Amino acid sequence: MYLGNAPFGTSGEEKIAVDVDYRLSGPWHVFGGLNFTHFNYTGGHLNSPLAIHLGSFEPPSSTNLLGMDLGLAYAFS
Repeated sequence: MYLGNAPFGTSGEEKIAVDVDYRLSGPWHVFGGLNFTHFNYTGGHLNSPLAIHLGSFEPPSSTNLLGMDLGLAYAFS
């Protein structure tokens, strides 16, 4: 049974990040970082006649993302 689709919006996005860069020797560097991002989809009412009659809706949902960077870099002068 097809109940239609829902208009989705998104909330604001919050992001926290920490980055580090350490010079090893001469032009060589080691770098790393961690980041966390959070946002929500707002959900909404389904837009087919049957769904409207039944009062069906797509609930809001929350998303959390965790990321990590690590690497070796060479700086050209």
